[in-house]
Amino acid sequence: MATVTAIAMAAAAAMSAAAQAKQAKAQAAAARFNAAAQRQLAVRQIKVGEAKADEQRRAGARVQSKLRARATGRGFAGFGTPLLVGEDAAAVTELGALTTLANAQTGAAGLNNSASLLRFNATQTEQIGAIRAGSTLLSGFGRLAGGIGKLGPNPDAADHNVGGVTFDVDSGPASS
Repeated sequence: MATVTAIAMAAAAAMSAAAQAKQAKAQAAAARFNAAAQRQLAVRQIKVGEAKADEQRRAGARVQSKLRARATGRGFAGFGTPLLVGEDAAAVTELGALTTLANAQTGAAGLNNSASLLRFNATQTEQIGAIRAGSTLLSGFGRLAGGIGKLGPNPDAADHNVGGVTFDVDSGPASS
């Protein structure tokens, strides 16, 4: 019976350790997946920011064209107040485009930082899972060793007393 108990204790410790390791790997895989998703969002955010900045520049160029057309239609020759207004409009347009790009890059940096943290957490989760699995195995085998020590000598080879007669399992009835 003690052998069955010992085998069951060892199997339970091994199964628990395996489950802990598998759970840690699954959590790490989820963290790595989330990190990859964060990286993709960062790339997308930069591309969207670039597209918005380009659109702002195109809109600014259209405003510039209209201003030049109006100024030319009114007889201005490309200098003076209309030119200054056009330069200011171009500067404001470029500032808006650069601000849009900077905001996109800042958002992307945050997403990339989040991705780095998720990858770090994945590595830590795997390491902690391995430590917990090892600890479970050692604890289980420690309990097993402690339990065997409490049982004393092999119970299958021990002397038994039945009805006042002591039996040695190996040799039969013992003489009194």
